[in-house]
Amino acid sequence: MKKILSILTLLIIFSANISAYDFMVASICYDINTDGQSVVVTYDLYLQSYKNLSGEIVIPKSVKYNGRTFLVTKFADFCRR
Repeated sequence: MKKILSILTLLIIFSANISAYDFMVASICYDINTDGQSVVVTYDLYLQSYKNLSGEIVIPKSVKYNGRTFLVTKFADFCRR
């Protein structure tokens, strides 16, 4: 029983460290869509990723990350996590 509880505890700890977004550029969080070519703007509920932003925020039509260019298609209507 202790072994099972230890394993469950480790799983919970590791899952808490999983990012709620795929990448961040210029303080904006993005999730890569299933097509692998486009992204949605998302929000990390636990990190409150936009709490320090102020003023006018410009969402680009496309974003570059790791040498690839992704088309920004929409805003996520839910938060991962």
